[in-house]
Amino acid sequence: MDHVRSADVEAGLAVARLFTGISVRAVAATDNAITLPQLRVLMMIDESGPTNVATVGRGLGVHSSNATRVVERLVRAGLIARRTHDDDRRHLVVELTAAGRAVVHDIDEHRRAEIAAVLGRVPAGRRDDAAALLAALAAAGARPASA
Repeated sequence: MDHVRSADVEAGLAVARLFTGISVRAVAATDNAITLPQLRVLMMIDESGPTNVATVGRGLGVHSSNATRVVERLVRAGLIARRTHDDDRRHLVVELTAAGRAVVHDIDEHRRAEIAAVLGRVPAGRRDDAAALLAALAAAGARPASA
């Protein structure tokens, strides 16, 4: 890994705070009282499709028992459902319900609007650079740390 300047890391922290605030406000704007870890689970399932609790735990960076508790709260809220795996009935998977998909959609719409507003305040001549940087960060974050 190349040396990363401390000022660049600080700029990254500022962007992380910005996007955390956007997510918090988007969650608050919905009728569902969900936490950011619960939102992360909904987003992971939305992106990857039905998955198991162990995968949820890895995605959250927590032990599977903690992931089980988050999943259970989302099941009770009617946002995800458990079912047997299509190929191996001994295993359970969790998937979004219609209500869960609606929550993800609503939150994403709020986030899109706020991100568009933020990007709209970036000088027009720098917007393409900003979008390219955001895409590069998203791609780098999606790769394993060893890549």
